[in-house]
Amino acid sequence: MDQGLKNSLSNMKYLVTVDDDPLVNEIVEASVGMKSLSFATASSLLTVEEHLEPVGIFIDVHLDDDESGIEAIPQIQKRWPYAPLIVITGDRDDAVVGQALAAGAHDFVTKPLNPSELLARLSARRQQLKELTDDSSIRFHDFALNLFSCRLSGPTDDVMISKKDICLLKVLVENAEAIVTSVMLKAEGWGGIAVSDSTLHRKLHEVRKILRSVGSATEIKSVYGRGFVLRTTDHEDRKVLFQDSISKIT
Repeated sequence: MDQGLKNSLSNMKYLVTVDDDPLVNEIVEASVGMKSLSFATASSLLTVEEHLEPVGIFIDVHLDDDESGIEAIPQIQKRWPYAPLIVITGDRDDAVVGQALAAGAHDFVTKPLNPSELLARLSARRQQLKELTDDSSIRFHDFALNLFSCRLSGPTDDVMISKKDICLLKVLVENAEAIVTSVMLKAEGWGGIAVSDSTLHRKLHEVRKILRSVGSATEIKSVYGRGFVLRTTDHEDRKVLFQDSISKIT
């Protein structure tokens, strides 16, 4: 992707339309009043996925090169879980819509496209996802963990992390500055699957690296024989200050 285009996209909100008919992209732009990037196939979209952060995605059921839009939905939804994914279809078969929704689409519109309906459905789904993501965020000190979109936001960066990382951080945040046992962490991260202590330690090492990568001044401290505790890196300094304050009072 052209560097100039990448730079301009980083400063604007835009949509993505995946349809082999360029006219559909023009209708989307005119209906929503927002720039839309046009792709004839899902595979062509996914080749440049790392450069794109659309606020909404429209995808046709039948694409160029005999591609199925429905089959591409899970991968697109996984890459952009916070962007409404709306299927465009000319099929009158309810089963097609059902398959698309089951695959992970958030909504659908039928051809011929109705501009008012298109805008209304996109707006409704954007608001719905915004409420879900807002309600799904938990915070500790200088970072936020979004359980819905699987993103970790810190002072210097915002990254997508795995479901397992989310599960481990969630239980640590919910018990911040208190010891969380290995048993609790294994249950949250692996469910009923038996895992070794070394596996848990390796995974927590990865989580520590992720926290540092977003610039967080927090740490996951090992407490020998007891478990782990999530705390700020200035924990000991704050502890001394607190003890000094107590001694002055008494």
